[in-house]
Amino acid sequence: ISNFIKNIIQKRMKMYIFLSVVLWHLNFNKTMESIIALKMLDPKKNERILDVACGNGVFTRKLIKKGCKVVGIDISAEAITRARMITENGCELVIGNAESLPFRSNSFDKVISLCSLEHFENDEKSLSEIYRVLKNGGIVVLTVDSFTYKLNEGILYKHKKEHAVVNYYSVDKLKEKLEKFGFKLISYKYFVNSPLSVFFLKFGIQNRFGYIYKAIFPVAYVLGTISDIFLGKKDKGIFLAVKAIKAI
Repeated sequence: ISNFIKNIIQKRMKMYIFLSVVLWHLNFNKTMESIIALKMLDPKKNERILDVACGNGVFTRKLIKKGCKVVGIDISAEAITRARMITENGCELVIGNAESLPFRSNSFDKVISLCSLEHFENDEKSLSEIYRVLKNGGIVVLTVDSFTYKLNEGILYKHKKEHAVVNYYSVDKLKEKLEKFGFKLISYKYFVNSPLSVFFLKFGIQNRFGYIYKAIFPVAYVLGTISDIFLGKKDKGIFLAVKAIKAI
């Protein structure tokens, strides 16, 4: 009986992990973000990487599969509980605040933070902490809400209110903040920065990124990606990804 129950629990756990990963990727801008961030981060086996505001751990799981020694931190105990299931205890997970990271200085090769900085009350304190825990020459990759691609005020207000956004960033604004703490910007990329991808994103905001939005993923992802490639604005977008180095 005990083995029977254990098998049921394991099957349900695998199904939970599968559904969590699938639902995360059915948000087309999350899939785009993940691909861009992974390319910028270029994770290598045995690198010690900190995932700041790791959420439910879906992206953290990707780093584990790359053979990295990953540490995830999130302020939400509920998110960390889900992350422990999704990562299958394959990394260290900590409940904590990005504005006061509970790690030794110069202890990580790389730091990643996906669409989180814009939610922090004190973004500069968080950047200062990321700089502190990175080794000299270490890499940080951030994705942030930019919304430099013009939207009507109603959509912008709805997004900011429902998603608790404190700051939006242009590349110049984020570069200035990074340089203030000793980082040097290496590269950046705006994404969801063309008519079709922005159209689908607005649809998502209006529908609270619910199941209808997820149901159109195949169309949204393919057309949105093609639209960004051929019609994307280089100097504006809904989202922004940056890669910077801790200068020696």
